[in-house]
Amino acid sequence: MLGGGPISTPSVSITAEPSGTVCTVTVTTTTKADIPWTDVTIGLHNISDATELTAPTKPTGTVSGGDLISITDLVDTKQYRVTSVYTSTGGTMGTATWTQ
Repeated sequence: MLGGGPISTPSVSITAEPSGTVCTVTVTTTTKADIPWTDVTIGLHNISDATELTAPTKPTGTVSGGDLISITDLVDTKQYRVTSVYTSTGGTMGTATWTQ
């Protein structure tokens, strides 16, 4: 049998800073340093209207503190949630919720 132990889902801390119709989501910390952004799925949900929105563009390279994701065309007074999912496990890495 090849490989090591089971794959676990790393976690990230993310913050959301809304302004006007834009929200900047920042990765503040991560528990694993070598996760390629290609192995992460980003989900964007309008909680107020119970709809899933088009995912924002992800950064390139590996996930690290200071990475920024810019989300545009948001509606004032609506509540949103962004979720990062590690595709290898399907587990949620981190979530941020805010009111625009």
